[in-house]
Amino acid sequence: MSIEGIRVVLVHETGHKPVRWVELLGELCAGVPPQLLADDTVDAETLLKMEPHRIIFNCPVASEIYQHLLEQIPMMATREALPSYMESFGGQCIAAKSHDENYLMHDAVGVWTGYTEPLEVSGYPTLVPDQNDLPAELVVTAWNDERVALAMTHRLLPVVGINFHPDDLEGDLGKGIVLAFLEGTYLTGAPMGPPEI
Repeated sequence: MSIEGIRVVLVHETGHKPVRWVELLGELCAGVPPQLLADDTVDAETLLKMEPHRIIFNCPVASEIYQHLLEQIPMMATREALPSYMESFGGQCIAAKSHDENYLMHDAVGVWTGYTEPLEVSGYPTLVPDQNDLPAELVVTAWNDERVALAMTHRLLPVVGINFHPDDLEGDLGKGIVLAFLEGTYLTGAPMGPPEI
């Protein structure tokens, strides 16, 4: 399970090397590790000069970076980056309510194509998108048993946000979802989301 020829830039928190993500992306990119860029040096111009095929944000960044790159490079925001991802479209994250069980349901298109539901998630988000003020450009594509958003995507462009860590999913499910992003599978089918969200 890997893809060749994809240059990935991984934006991370200064002073904290994202070891799990480096290992995961190295495995998925046929042994080629991602280019790392610390958040204290990141801006849209620097990212463009690195000529990535994909960008993964593993920490919050200035919201205008997303907007500047929106139609140029496919992007993924991880759980840590989700607040700035939401902010870039005029939304926000709020504190999550505590819950005992967490099952991930999804709309079965894009990165979720071919997956059965529900999927078990072992990690619990502390911040979640405010679904009472959801930006019009975004649609929820995965949610838990309490209808809390666990993944979102832009309605038209390849910009994905996930509110879990790939290794929160059992087996190779998380790897498959990240691989689908790298391959461009997120463009197959229009995101539908649950009718209630």
